[in-house]
Amino acid sequence: MDIVFLEPTEPRVHPSKSFTLREDGKLDVQSFPNLFHVTSHTVPVDDIQTFAAATEAGARAGFAQLKGRLNRALVNESRRGSTATGDPTEWVMLDIDGVPGIDD
Repeated sequence: MDIVFLEPTEPRVHPSKSFTLREDGKLDVQSFPNLFHVTSHTVPVDDIQTFAAATEAGARAGFAQLKGRLNRALVNESRRGSTATGDPTEWVMLDIDGVPGIDD
């Protein structure tokens, strides 16, 4: 199976949410920034260990992990039209923001 990472090509854009702890102990969450131009990186993985290692390496590199497949490689361009939401996938990503007890 392959997993895909998107590298932002805009300067100073980091593809992640940001969290700031307020004085009252609550978290402020800044949404994921819009990425207008990206370069894709496809990584083959054979098992959960290589999946985890690739995911960690992609995060360290500042890449966004794409949930889905690309129909072509991207080089400093928009990903618009490069994915089909109905394509089958082989893994699940859970976003747990807002779950009571997780980010209190």
